[in-house]
Amino acid sequence: TAKLEGGKSYVVFPDHFQLVSDASSMTVLLTPLSGESKGMAVIEKTPEGFEVVELMGGKGNYEFEWSVKCVRKGHEDYQPIRPKTQN
Repeated sequence: TAKLEGGKSYVVFPDHFQLVSDASSMTVLLTPLSGESKGMAVIEKTPEGFEVVELMGGKGNYEFEWSVKCVRKGHEDYQPIRPKTQN
């Protein structure tokens, strides 16, 4: 959970997540925790975190939940389904 303040927020990832995540594969999911929300957008994604703004120039001050998914570094080409002859 993070919080918009004045319609903006920057979420910093924990060190352990930064070390193992391939940021180029990042997907960020947001859920505003306010019925007054005008909607939200992720406007920047980096290996260190991501920036969120409220849509339509909103200046909201409310919490939101977030979830991030990335491919693990070193496993970018991993194929979960392989022929039985492959290891």
